[in-house]
Amino acid sequence: RREAAAVRRELDRLLRNWDVGAGQEPSPRLDSRALVREIAARSVRLSRCRREEQERALALILCDVSGSCSAVAPATLAACLAIAEARDDVVIVEHSNGWPEALYGATVRVPATATSTGDDCRHPWWDAVLRLRLSGVVALGDWDAGDVYQQIAALAPLVWLDSYAAKHGPRPASRILRTQAAGWARQPLSWWQGVSDARSCALALRAVKVT
Repeated sequence: RREAAAVRRELDRLLRNWDVGAGQEPSPRLDSRALVREIAARSVRLSRCRREEQERALALILCDVSGSCSAVAPATLAACLAIAEARDDVVIVEHSNGWPEALYGATVRVPATATSTGDDCRHPWWDAVLRLRLSGVVALGDWDAGDVYQQIAALAPLVWLDSYAAKHGPRPASRILRTQAAGWARQPLSWWQGVSDARSCALALRAVKVT
């Protein structure tokens, strides 16, 4: 329980930093030049500008509960759910190697095929989630869901807590591990490996610097 509380504190710190605008593009209302360009080019309607300004960005927390992540899943999922109860801007996705199993927190619309099987059902589900306005994403899981994390990293700051090589303890992802994501459009904001329990999860989250 103490370790889960530590994870909850560090997650909340990270989400608060994202909540004040870390990683966000200036909205048209705040960026007068962008607004003028949009009006001149007629690229968007003013109603859409107003709607996007009023919408609150959501934070995604992705918890892999597959067998390879079973050591960390119970405590971190409990901490994530506690965060979701306290905040209305967090979406928790419980998944197994990228296959969605449950959704908690803020209400979002996703296809009815979320619990279906087959590759043709997996990615449309994530596409719907990734169309949300995101402030940032925390992914707790290994490379088995790497294709999902690649999509996410291109859209929002991604903190990846990877359970790979847990026996060596938590540490920033090695250069060898990072070569697997060399072709990604955008690298994770923070990527730690060896995160296999609540203690190492809290340690890795504490090391994330968001300015």
